[in-house]
Amino acid sequence: MSARIRSGQKLGGSGSHRERIQMLQFSSAANVNCLHWITSLGPDKQGTTRRVIEDLEPFFARIGLPFEVFEPRTAAELATKLQEIALAAKSGAKPIIHLDTHGLDDKGIFIAATREFVAWSDLYAAFRAINIKTGNNLCVVSAACYSMALIKQISITEACPFFIMLAPEKTVSFGFIEEATVAFYKDVFGDLNILGAYEKHLKPALSVFHSERMLAIVFARYFKFKCMGRGGRERREDLLTQAVASGIANNRHNRRVVRSTAKAMTRPTPEVVNRFAHTFLIGKRIPFGFGELMKLIKGDELRIDS
Repeated sequence: MSARIRSGQKLGGSGSHRERIQMLQFSSAANVNCLHWITSLGPDKQGTTRRVIEDLEPFFARIGLPFEVFEPRTAAELATKLQEIALAAKSGAKPIIHLDTHGLDDKGIFIAATREFVAWSDLYAAFRAINIKTGNNLCVVSAACYSMALIKQISITEACPFFIMLAPEKTVSFGFIEEATVAFYKDVFGDLNILGAYEKHLKPALSVFHSERMLAIVFARYFKFKCMGRGGRERREDLLTQAVASGIANNRHNRRVVRSTAKAMTRPTPEVVNRFAHTFLIGKRIPFGFGELMKLIKGDELRIDS
């Protein structure tokens, strides 16, 4: 089975006059054809996982989606498994990876058998390698506490580590995970809408990272606060100051040339968005138009979410 899972977004506006505020809406999707459940818990927590898997295994068998449960005994075994998933992705696998482990904010995820931690930075690199092979289709669902820490390393100047990630910013209870997980996956593959299932089942405890939404926010903030209005003027004057400091003659003609060049350099253009988006989204088409992005930025009551 291969499923195309929708993950459309709406970005912009807030407050009592929402209906008058420009909204950026786009529809995007990830292709998924397998699920890897990675678990590493102590004996006292394994009952939760066992009950969830007992419900999920027949469901995935019925819809024909490969479902693998993997329990790494060491950090090295986990690293090897993620490398295997990347190799499979090179041959067409497009996975959801589910993390069923403990996590600590400053250390990473916990391997119970050896009491090792796998650093967030190592996990980030492994996910990024997989996502590049999938063409930005990797979906990550994490029950590991603090695992939203993974997004701290993301930069739009390089390929993103996953298309979408659902994960807790702080702690999450095993009771919540047991209650919500089975229903979440049944809705994901029943309605083929991962964000709809998230809103219905996981939102109380997990947050969302969406690669395309992040790109829209980054450019909306950059254009609005660094290229337009007061921020744009200040940035252009900074460029002039830097040019003078570098040694060019500080005369009227040179100042006019530098200001003109700086204005062209800081002008919002589709080319700027496309140049970064091609790398960050790993070749995926941007699901929103430049004109729509500019309407969002120019909205009088706009609140661009951070």
